[in-house]
Amino acid sequence: MCALPVSGFDRCYRCKIAREEWGSQLADVVMPLAYAFRRTDEHRSLWGRHQSEQHMWSYKEAFPGPGCVVDLTMMLLVVLQWHRRCAETRVGLPWQTWAVVPSSRRTRVGEHPLVRLGMDAGLGVESTRLALDRAQLAAVGQPGADRDVRADRFAVLNPEVVAGRHVLLIEDSWVTGATLQSAAVTLKQAGAAMVTVLCLARWLREDGPADAAGYFGELPAFYDALSCPIFGGTLCSGPFGSAS
Repeated sequence: MCALPVSGFDRCYRCKIAREEWGSQLADVVMPLAYAFRRTDEHRSLWGRHQSEQHMWSYKEAFPGPGCVVDLTMMLLVVLQWHRRCAETRVGLPWQTWAVVPSSRRTRVGEHPLVRLGMDAGLGVESTRLALDRAQLAAVGQPGADRDVRADRFAVLNPEVVAGRHVLLIEDSWVTGATLQSAAVTLKQAGAAMVTVLCLARWLREDGPADAAGYFGELPAFYDALSCPIFGGTLCSGPFGSAS
């Protein structure tokens, strides 16, 4: 589900527990586009951040690295145009609404930088064939520091654009998935028919489970924008066909 390396299991432990508790209220499709590698504090002090980690931190800064913003925008643009039909085919319903997971930083002023990334990639723009309504999610209550999926983390401010629709839910990174899946549960409870999660990067910690450091070092290929996050390379339909 979340692209964490697993051995002999269908899902990692956290995804298994979430599925057992929440079932169909979780996201129907999860699309992680790439991995971001987090070094230990010791190794980061010696070598700095891995470039994948730098991308995910920098684009949110007040003065982001322009290359990081361009790269992430292009990643998002390609998946929205090239792999859209694959996501829609998987659930049998077109994207009709999009949303961004609100920032966990309550001190952030203004919209989450991911909103601008999505708009620059064509979301809400008629000429890109992605003129979808945007659902407004807001963080409510106390910030969730735990790693459990909860239905009380978010609220939908305009549920009329969610009811009965297939919602594309975008987040920049996946750690445990608790925040993303909590947002998916909120959308489902607000009436969403389907939720597709599109996550730019799945974090792999150097000191994390499943020998993440070894897995990251042994990945057989670099990021490929055309590699389908839904069906893999063989059944991907591209921007004009239909997956089969």
